[in-house]
Amino acid sequence: DVGCVKEVRAVPENLTNEAKMPHMVQIATKQDIESWMQLVADGHHAADICQSTVEDMGLPLTIVDAVYQFDRNKLTFYYDADERVDFRRLLSEMFNKFRCRIWMERCNQPAEETQ
Repeated sequence: DVGCVKEVRAVPENLTNEAKMPHMVQIATKQDIESWMQLVADGHHAADICQSTVEDMGLPLTIVDAVYQFDRNKLTFYYDADERVDFRRLLSEMFNKFRCRIWMERCNQPAEETQ
């Protein structure tokens, strides 16, 4: 992932190693930033394609966003749905279209599942 450092502070000593900031691999180059911006744009395009496919299949869900992993080996679609959805056909279509691992992540959770 690409991040932006807003402020540098000393890490309190009482924090465990798990709670500390993740290790920074490198400072992003201009090319890294451009690649990341292209990934974001491609993710939005993928979300549009997926939503169109969802509508064609008549599935009861809405695609909210899509995010590529930096190496493009995984594409995560974020969705809202009020009921359980069978994704098998959709996943097959998305894999055939994007040729990477497809992951579906639900954004909302119905009230009966949270109780």
